[in-house]
Amino acid sequence: MGWLDDEHSFPTGNMPTHLIEKLRRLVKNPTELYRGYHICELCKMPDDVKRAYDEKVAFFNSSHLLENRNKPLKLFMVNNLYDDWRESRQGNGEIRIHDTNITYAAPVLIVHYVEEHKYMPPAEFLRALEEMAEPNVPGP
Repeated sequence: MGWLDDEHSFPTGNMPTHLIEKLRRLVKNPTELYRGYHICELCKMPDDVKRAYDEKVAFFNSSHLLENRNKPLKLFMVNNLYDDWRESRQGNGEIRIHDTNITYAAPVLIVHYVEEHKYMPPAEFLRALEEMAEPNVPGP
């Protein structure tokens, strides 16, 4: 449920705030963790972030990395643009919502998809989310 990409359409709408909050609590304790991260394919990288990313890749792919180890701090500060952009659009696991006869799986990015791209999960998923007990999540 909720694996989105830029090649397929998906239903949109405004999900109730209390259900978004419940999803936020669920994604704090994901399951089925990936060995890496998936970055939202719907988000287009802004030009300044793309330049920072390209600089970062070029720097770390440099055959002169040891010579460049004292490269100005500004390069690393600029590259934080990419890191900050990516951080809010990446996920590395799934959540589970159990209903009577079915278990729904969704990526932790479902919160991002709902908030940023107005993804509207199916009614059955929302009903199961509404009826489930409050998730137990670690403290702040």
